[in-house]
Amino acid sequence: DGLLLFHNPEDYNFLEAETQEVFDVVGAGDMVSSMLTFMLAGQAKIEQAAYWAQLAAGMEIQHVGVVSFTKNELLQRFDYGETSAKIVTQEKLYRNLPQEIPVVFTNGYFDEISAGHLKFLHQLNTLKGFNVVAINSDRSITKQKGHPPLLNERERALLLSAIEAVDRVIIFDDADASSLIRNIRPTIVVKGKHFEKQLLPEQEAIRESGAKLEYFPEY
Repeated sequence: DGLLLFHNPEDYNFLEAETQEVFDVVGAGDMVSSMLTFMLAGQAKIEQAAYWAQLAAGMEIQHVGVVSFTKNELLQRFDYGETSAKIVTQEKLYRNLPQEIPVVFTNGYFDEISAGHLKFLHQLNTLKGFNVVAINSDRSITKQKGHPPLLNERERALLLSAIEAVDRVIIFDDADASSLIRNIRPTIVVKGKHFEKQLLPEQEAIRESGAKLEYFPEY
């Protein structure tokens, strides 16, 4: 629910946690203790330290098991808010994939994000899994299209992470997602309906990973 900060037995503040999906509460208490110690050692006020501690705990419970965060990941969370905690490196994603629910994977440029993209992504919730969206990096798009994307990779990742149906966002440099699919081994790979009659560049990787291929309508 949040964090209680007692000044004395009769005087306390309640710092309410932000509403978010909880994957695992293991490590949340350790994160609070660590962040409090770090902030107080830096001469922060106790109220400020407690506020950042409960935000860091919120990051912890969005991952499976006990995970650590880099300085940049913490600063990113504090600068951009809760949704930016969904943007992770490929390595962190591999280490923290849930085992008890299906992993659902989709990928694309997601440049010039439209209402059609939103409707497509919201359909992922019908699969009742852990939804991972992989986006091509600026370098990858520039190499394939001959010009940079309208929105840079950071902007695209932030927009996607704000969508309720998206659990994690990763950025990749390859021309297609074959390598990611082989490493993640998702339960389900989702593509747009217009790909249904095409040979996908990831077709072999999907077969090797044992993933089920689903086609969702685009709007």
